[in-house]
Amino acid sequence: MFIFSFSNVKLLKLKKNQIMKNTYYLLFSFFILLGCKNDSKEENIVAVYDGGQVKMSDVDDIIKDQLYEQLYSVYYMRRLALEEVTAKMLIKQESNKLKISEELLLEKEVFSKLSDTGLAKFSKDNDFLEHIMDPENPLKSYSVTSEKGKNILLDTYKKKQLENYCRNLMARYHVKYNLKAPRTPVSNLDSLQYYSKGNLKSKVNLWIMSDFTCEICKKSFPTFENLYKKYKDRIEFRYSILNDEVNETSIACECASQQGEFFSLYNYIFETGKSDSLSIKSFMTSKKMDFNNYEKCFGSYTTKQNLILNLNRIKKRKILVTPSIFINGRPYYGQLTEEMLSEYIDEALLRK
Repeated sequence: MFIFSFSNVKLLKLKKNQIMKNTYYLLFSFFILLGCKNDSKEENIVAVYDGGQVKMSDVDDIIKDQLYEQLYSVYYMRRLALEEVTAKMLIKQESNKLKISEELLLEKEVFSKLSDTGLAKFSKDNDFLEHIMDPENPLKSYSVTSEKGKNILLDTYKKKQLENYCRNLMARYHVKYNLKAPRTPVSNLDSLQYYSKGNLKSKVNLWIMSDFTCEICKKSFPTFENLYKKYKDRIEFRYSILNDEVNETSIACECASQQGEFFSLYNYIFETGKSDSLSIKSFMTSKKMDFNNYEKCFGSYTTKQNLILNLNRIKKRKILVTPSIFINGRPYYGQLTEEMLSEYIDEALLRK
């Protein structure tokens, strides 16, 4: 997640006062709730009325998701600033070690290695083939063939190479961050159905609730797959499909699961973007699935009702956003990067 001299650091700084102003009262109240054990129960009473009272815990219970999102906002501002400060210090230390200026160090190790071939590969790997977002205005994008688009693409490429160099420095100097993110409360996920793989005996699980039509889910799919490859022998991976309503795709996945092919179909849909009946039939043929059993399952009233029941249970727990990520039942509000998710998984493994 390291970002050095990126424009979103600048954006974070510009919004810092606004965020802090909007969240000060919530955070103040929440830290009191988390950090204090009052001897007097009256100190937790925030309102009274004839015949009753309202406790702070009653208030926080209905806004806990918003509270933690605000806490994470503060944490990520600090994390970004911490990484930027650390990178600058390491660059200075490295230049002193080599007895050259910081500018010469970066020119030698980063900017002199930029190339048209590297730029083309960077553009392809990050899907900047047609348009690229303006980092100063995330709501606007430019064609990569326009002058503005070319400049943004080149600048982004340079910053990415600088980021990679700083990552290497951090690894070389064994940087370890002690800044801790807020630890979210455990959510009640009992009775929810899921599909699982990995180490099913592990005491640690990563639960992914996603939707095939969700753009963030599509972009995050490779990250989740990389995490599976990295941790499949150490933790359990759980998956649920969270749609607005049960549809043909979720039914198809359930029927594929009955023949041991849920994850094959799940991956196929995310990788190809194809979920129509002809594509799924072609997929089934390639996997030599029993089409008659699939059709019987697909048309079953019981199959659909069980999926509707599970979807309603998820929504009753106010899990509405995709992707929703839980690590050992604790909702994860952080960035969907392999690095950040790995940190949380590693922490959960250490606790066990």
